[in-house]
Amino acid sequence: MPPAKPDGRTGTVTFGITPRAWLLPLLLSAMAALWGVPVTGGMISCVHRNPCVNTEALQERANSVARNISSAHDWRILLQMKYFRKITRWPKLHSCVMTRVAGFYERALRRKLGLEPTDPIGHHRGPIVDLIGLMHDLETCSRVDKKKCQALVAKAEKMASHEKPTTKMKPRDWAIRQIQHLNQALEKLSDADTLDKAMDELKFLHNYIKGTGIRKWAKAQ
Repeated sequence: MPPAKPDGRTGTVTFGITPRAWLLPLLLSAMAALWGVPVTGGMISCVHRNPCVNTEALQERANSVARNISSAHDWRILLQMKYFRKITRWPKLHSCVMTRVAGFYERALRRKLGLEPTDPIGHHRGPIVDLIGLMHDLETCSRVDKKKCQALVAKAEKMASHEKPTTKMKPRDWAIRQIQHLNQALEKLSDADTLDKAMDELKFLHNYIKGTGIRKWAKAQ
């Protein structure tokens, strides 16, 4: 305990501890008295929280399967980050797009293993299987509004894709454009170049997860 200090105004003696410092132990003691649970030092420590999507693991595994093809490729599956950021500020748009991204990459990763969308993983192990699991996490962690997302996807399928981005495009337009890119890539997934391009862009996906549509922390078990 800190040394006692006289209070010059009242003449009383304090012990250098603010009222706030006493608050947590007092609350824990009250809980212990109420529930009959002994208070230990470990109860005062901070609760550890796990990230909803382990982006460090995602980046590490993605780098291990990347083809590292030329970045000068004319066509992209994922929008350039400067355009995608316009989506990340809107939770419903961001979450919807990320569920589509997760679905696309699960299909692409399964194809790398020679599996159809409904085939079991079976005996397969390694970074590609880990990445499939991380795509499941990404979909689970999306704060998606299913009805609004379905409407957005339907609109993307009906609209013609613009050849060049314009300054007049709004966040919703960019979300539609991203969904169109994913749909086009999905149709060409049997092509080796498209699959290699998908694996190469996967190493940047951790940057696209950051935004308002994805929960940062996993739910408590």
